[in-house]
Amino acid sequence: MPLSADMNLVTGATGFVGSSLIAALLQEPAWSVTAITRRPWSHQSPKVRSVAVGDLAEACLPAGLLADTDAVVHAAAMTSLPPTAAAERVRAVNVGAAVALARQAAKAGVRRFLFLSSIKVNGEETAPGRPFTAQDTPAPQDLYGRSKCEAERALQALAEETGLELVIIRPSLIYGPGVGGNFAQMVRWVARGVPLPFASVNNKRTLLALPNLLDLLKIEKKTVIFVTHSIEEAAYLSDQIVLLSQRPGTVLRLFRPNIERSKSPDEIRRDKNYLDAVDEIWRILRQYV
Repeated sequence: MPLSADMNLVTGATGFVGSSLIAALLQEPAWSVTAITRRPWSHQSPKVRSVAVGDLAEACLPAGLLADTDAVVHAAAMTSLPPTAAAERVRAVNVGAAVALARQAAKAGVRRFLFLSSIKVNGEETAPGRPFTAQDTPAPQDLYGRSKCEAERALQALAEETGLELVIIRPSLIYGPGVGGNFAQMVRWVARGVPLPFASVNNKRTLLALPNLLDLLKIEKKTVIFVTHSIEEAAYLSDQIVLLSQRPGTVLRLFRPNIERSKSPDEIRRDKNYLDAVDEIWRILRQYV
């Protein structure tokens, strides 16, 4: 099958997130997938090309494999670390393999590299009413979090050096069909009727549903997310605007300006829909000024 221009390469293709992501990508008729795995593996869809590379920390992808690739989703990592896990081994997989893959992608002309990091880069807990944000100073507390933080910094340096478009996603605990780890253990306890003393626990934890993460990962490749304090700029440039409150930031409203983008800049600024959008956004935000 000739490869589509919308070819996506996914590492960790047989894992919890990777396998579900491939299934989601295949729902798009024009998209094809190269699945990178440790061991030989096949997929029933002819739109999936499977490539076994062995240990990703030591792998060098075959020449030409990335030539037709538009985006790489790097989901492979050492996640559940035993107490005896060697720091060198974790760094080799979670840092070294990620940077090596990104460097090969940049050299091959891949446009976008999506790195599945972790909220553990931010830390282990938050103060009441102060959720983690992307602007917080990283404060990882364990080996896994530190390895993801180191990978992020190395990838950011590589992106600046090469021009590779880098997207870093720090999900919280992900749940969904096929989940493992402590979440799966807790589900088994509930299924067996084991009493869980949650009433005595005063704790809150953010969870992320797998379908929501997949929607984010497979978002249209021409999507750009930017932050602005200018109402006019937001209305002029955006197809969808997310209005946020003051700290702690919460979503006030999702707003879609009904503006004809084929018009010239001057015509857009005189367009009634544009002016109405600016007025409506100002009406919503006026209370915070």
